[in-house]
Amino acid sequence: MNRYERYIYLSAEIINHYDGTEPFANFLKKYFSTHKQLGSRDRKQISACCYAYFRTGQLLNAFELLERIPLALFLCSNQSEPLLSHLFSDLNNNTNRSLKEKCSMKSIDWSEHKVFPWINAMSEGIDRSLFVESHFVQPGLFVRIRPGKQNLVLHKLHEASIAYHILNDHCIEFQNGLDLSKILNLNHDVVIQDYSSQRLADFFANIEFPQDQNISVWDSCAASGGKSILCKDYFPNAQLTVSDVRPSILKNLSIRFKEAGITYKYLIAADLAQSVPQHFKEKKYDFIIADVPCTGSGTWSRTPEWLHFFNEDKISSYVSLQQKILGNIIPHINEGGFLLYSTCSVFSAENEAQIQYIQQRYNLLLIRHQIIEGYQHKADTMFGALFKKI
Repeated sequence: MNRYERYIYLSAEIINHYDGTEPFANFLKKYFSTHKQLGSRDRKQISACCYAYFRTGQLLNAFELLERIPLALFLCSNQSEPLLSHLFSDLNNNTNRSLKEKCSMKSIDWSEHKVFPWINAMSEGIDRSLFVESHFVQPGLFVRIRPGKQNLVLHKLHEASIAYHILNDHCIEFQNGLDLSKILNLNHDVVIQDYSSQRLADFFANIEFPQDQNISVWDSCAASGGKSILCKDYFPNAQLTVSDVRPSILKNLSIRFKEAGITYKYLIAADLAQSVPQHFKEKKYDFIIADVPCTGSGTWSRTPEWLHFFNEDKISSYVSLQQKILGNIIPHINEGGFLLYSTCSVFSAENEAQIQYIQQRYNLLLIRHQIIEGYQHKADTMFGALFKKI
């Protein structure tokens, strides 16, 4: 067995042992840590095989696993692949063909539902074909340039001879896997943030506050803090309160804020699905950001294992969780204040249906809502809705 045949067998072994109970990236990292004989080139090729397998969903179910892996790699590649070059030259010579041409070439019955079985649950306005096909492509690595840092950042990239693509005045795309920490001053000069997540700032243009007014902002489900930094860059007078259910996340977030030169008023661990901590009881805010927990279905091109392990019943559990969180934070919006509700989901139950729920239950005026499609930019697909308390 040569090296490339062994890659296929090892990939099959990994896939057979993975059960979806943890992110595949974590599982793969543990596997490699216990198989130290595998060098960086080996790990790269095995990872490519495994991720290609997951990206195809159930499309290749008619094939045996050892045949399915190279076929998946073929469908997900748009340039020459070492494994295909050494073992399947006919496939390697055709990686530049379209996805449907490749399927026809190998008698694969193309079906969007076999890749993403939950198409009928998706939000209106999403191009379903483009969204499904986007899972076959590895997403890009995006950074947001912070205010006043553009010339410095572009100079550093030029000096380091780094290839990049400018999407707008603030967003740059790189090839995924690049270690930018050795080139750019992360958080201080640029923030690693998906292109679609950056576009949530478009909603800020609909929020009117006097420029000299100190505004109180609560980022209620802050996670890594990217949206808090985005908000602070857009509203320099924002006084931030930041919360998340995970204390470990908040610890990392505080480090990130320090690197970014951003101060916050309060940083609090809180399970907002259960209750609002005592600290919040009498407090109200001019602007609350609710990037709520969700299925993450708009990000599965980054975590394609969910195309195999997602259970549609989870949608309703997330909907319930989101409504509990909303019920606890909405009473803390000031009169005339705003709520930005967002998800990285493509499911209408987590998006448009939640708009209807908010409008029916609370005294909030819908200002605008939008699907933020990322599938044409190798980015996530998200949903945002801005409300004003009247």
